[in-house]
Amino acid sequence: MRRYIREADQWKLHLENTQKAILKAIANKGRKKIAILGSGWLLDVPILELTGKFEEVWLFDIKHPAQIKRKVEKLKNIKLVETDISGFALTIYTMVREFKKSPLNFSIEDIKPNFDFELNDFDMVVSCNILNQLDIILIDYLKSTMKISPNMELQLRNLIQETHIERLPKSKSFIISDVEEMSLDKENKIINRRSLIHMDRLPKIFKKEWIWHFDNHCMYKPNCNTWFKVIALDF
Repeated sequence: MRRYIREADQWKLHLENTQKAILKAIANKGRKKIAILGSGWLLDVPILELTGKFEEVWLFDIKHPAQIKRKVEKLKNIKLVETDISGFALTIYTMVREFKKSPLNFSIEDIKPNFDFELNDFDMVVSCNILNQLDIILIDYLKSTMKISPNMELQLRNLIQETHIERLPKSKSFIISDVEEMSLDKENKIINRRSLIHMDRLPKIFKKEWIWHFDNHCMYKPNCNTWFKVIALDF
C-alpha cells in the first residue's frame, strides 16, 4: 500500500487494465459464485461490479487487511477466506523446523502441497496478479535457513507455479500475472530483463498484455526503475 501511494499515478493504467480485463472475462459466465485469488487491497478488483453480477463473491488471500474487512461489511454477498493460496507454506515451514532439529538432505519429491479449499464449484475463478508472487516469500524463507542448489530453487519455483495453474478449473478461470521484470536506467532505457514465470508453460489463449510501471523512484531496486510485463488470459 505504501508503494501504491507513492506510485499511484504510474499504477493507474495497470489497475484499470486489470479491472477491465476481469469484467470482460466474466461477461458470459454463470452468475452464482466467483472466486478472486489474491484479492489483497482490492485495488485491481472491480468489487462493486462483481457483487452486482454474482450471487456470491469469494475473496481469497493469506490475510485480509482490516480496512478491507470493514469496507466489505455492508456487502452481504462477499465471503472472505484467509488461506495459503500456494498450498506450500505449511509444508515448507514444517520442513525448515525439521531441518533445524536434524539437518538432512531432501528432494523436490518430498515437498507436497496442502490445501484447505476447493475451486471446482465456482462459476468463475480469477487468479489476480498472484501467480508470480506465490513462490517469493517461501523461497526466501527456505534459503534463509538452509542451503539449496540453484537447480532445486528453480524446480521448487516451477512446482509452486505449476500447482497453482493445475488447481484452476479449466474453461472457467482467468489469469492475470506479471511475466517479466524489466530494469531501466534513469532515461527509461531497458538494461536488464528477467522472467518471472518459472514453470514450463502457460496457457496461450492471450486476451491482453500491458506494461506496469511498478516503480519509478528507484525504491524497489537501487539506481534503476522497475517495470513489469503483464498478461491476461483465459484458462
